[in-house]
Amino acid sequence: MFTNLIRYIEAYEIRPVVAKTYSLRDIAQAQEDFLSKSHTGKLILIPPNGTA
Repeated sequence: MFTNLIRYIEAYEIRPVVAKTYSLRDIAQAQEDFLSKSHTGKLILIPPNGTA
């Protein structure tokens, strides 16, 4: 089963659902939104340029 999952991911046949993206400076808001559990998908933090 896991092998099939990896194959689908590598073939871009399945992708994660992104609910919202946040700048790293907005981490407090991201945490509040995460704790509210009112989203469907992933919450993404974007680091400042040059630190990824």
